[in-house]
Amino acid sequence: MGVTTASMFRWAGYRELVRKYPVRLRAMEERPRTRIVLEHGRIHTSIAIAREMAERDFLVFAPKLKTNVLSHAYSGALKLNIGTVDSRERLYHHNRDLPIKIVDILEVANPDLIVTDGIRFSYGGNQMTQGGEDLGVIVVSTNGVAHDMVCARLLNLDPANIEHIREVMERGYGPSSLEEVEILGDYPVKRARTITSKLDFGFYPVDRFQSNFEIISGTPYCTGGCQGIFLDWLHMIKDRKPKVLKKFPKLTVLIGMVKNSKPTGKMLLVGQCALASRPIQAERVVRIKGCPPSHKRIVWDMMVHFWLLAPLVRPSLIIDGFVLYPLKKLKGWLMNLRFRPLVN
Repeated sequence: MGVTTASMFRWAGYRELVRKYPVRLRAMEERPRTRIVLEHGRIHTSIAIAREMAERDFLVFAPKLKTNVLSHAYSGALKLNIGTVDSRERLYHHNRDLPIKIVDILEVANPDLIVTDGIRFSYGGNQMTQGGEDLGVIVVSTNGVAHDMVCARLLNLDPANIEHIREVMERGYGPSSLEEVEILGDYPVKRARTITSKLDFGFYPVDRFQSNFEIISGTPYCTGGCQGIFLDWLHMIKDRKPKVLKKFPKLTVLIGMVKNSKPTGKMLLVGQCALASRPIQAERVVRIKGCPPSHKRIVWDMMVHFWLLAPLVRPSLIIDGFVLYPLKKLKGWLMNLRFRPLVN
């Protein structure tokens, strides 16, 4: 959403930790960075991360057990490492290459310990507005791959069908099958699967979303890119303001590249591939640029052009996203005018 990390510390109550314990909070985008060369990167040849992260002794990830339509219905320890890079590198190849990108970043952000809260897990819809269900489990692991395999099974998903888990298994960061994972504790995986098997995670092709929009999904289909992010935006409306779906204007939405589009009154083009489609025959054409466009870009453009207000559009977030965030980015840029030398 383009909201500052410092603001999220406040919203999430993390500042209470500083008052109670001898800990420090560090917003990544405001810290000195170090660029690290990747030996095995397929998308990234190097990545800039906060110096504290590069010089760490021990790395703990604390994901929330949840689903995510941008990453084949599951988001866990491996997907969480996206948060170690800044917004520009985060969106770079955040498209059909997202599974490869996730594993590239693992080379510099491979957690030593993962503690996941699944006491109440969140599922379906938009990752910022989705609902929850009691599950009553805490998952602790010392390997991110094993952790995500088991968590995927808790959600009644096949780890082999989740592209970034399949990619990481092929690159040898952990076990190559569930049979190699030892599961300890007093919580039966079967109990969680009984609960999660009855739930709708909202992970389906974007053109299947029911609304007044006629959505045409071209090629390529980017689960982690334009199609996935627009589906995420649609779920945001459905999660918090379902009545707004009935107020959607009659609109043809084109996502991905198509060779021929039928004439229409209004057409929305989402992403660079859609913008490159020819010919476009419409009375009015609205373009949302980006590969992929950010959540903030979609929320803003849909509000400006069609008066469709997302549930998260409120004064505090507008100020944070469009005033404070650029200032924080400027602070980080000034702090990093001189990068440290590349390290391995």
